[in-house]
Amino acid sequence: MSDLFTLDIGATSMKWFDITGERRHRRTPRPLSPATVGDVVARIVPTRATRIVVGFPGVIRRGVVHDAVHLPEARGGLVDAATRAQWDRYPLAAELSRVTGRDCLVVNDAELAGFHLIDGEGRELVVTLGTSCAVALFEDGAPQELDDVGATVCDGRSYDDRVGSAAKRHDDVQWRVDVVEVLSRLRTTFTPRVIWLSGGNTEESFAMQDIVVKPGPSALFGGDAAWRHYRGHSSTC
Repeated sequence: MSDLFTLDIGATSMKWFDITGERRHRRTPRPLSPATVGDVVARIVPTRATRIVVGFPGVIRRGVVHDAVHLPEARGGLVDAATRAQWDRYPLAAELSRVTGRDCLVVNDAELAGFHLIDGEGRELVVTLGTSCAVALFEDGAPQELDDVGATVCDGRSYDDRVGSAAKRHDDVQWRVDVVEVLSRLRTTFTPRVIWLSGGNTEESFAMQDIVVKPGPSALFGGDAAWRHYRGHSSTC
């Protein structure tokens, strides 16, 4: 069995596989502080795991959280200013390694999904539709540093506001129109060879010649490839 434990932290839920290989999930605690993440990971990581990969909904640079605007806050919606400030420049990978005693890699959640989805040729864009609009860019299989693309403002509203879960609940018809427009704008901005579309709100109807739809929790399956990219070897069995 693999010694690599992969955890996908989303604004709505946390997802992982237990020791039997069964997919597990729990509601993401609200508000989600750094200490709470450490407590949760320490409780759920299997004893056999020696390495951990975490997909986190924020801007990550070398295991450090630079922005966590997509985390949930106590009464619904996105993170409040006080909790967001706790995450500013927070060394999440180092802290999780400390509290669990395992080597830990932390990457953006869309990037983690991309490690499962991409084929490693040319420029590939990964877009996940869920609570927000998460985006990752790869060049020949290597992830590129991006700021929070979901915060991009278009016609007075951000991509997150236009195609996130709240917009879908408010007006599903308009949400579908906005998804198509946002994908078109992302295509123009990044000129990818292919767009991989995943996440909980992804639907086959969005597929086009250059848009490949892969519904479901892609990030859960990206841990091994992410580890190989950053650490140079895969998990053992």
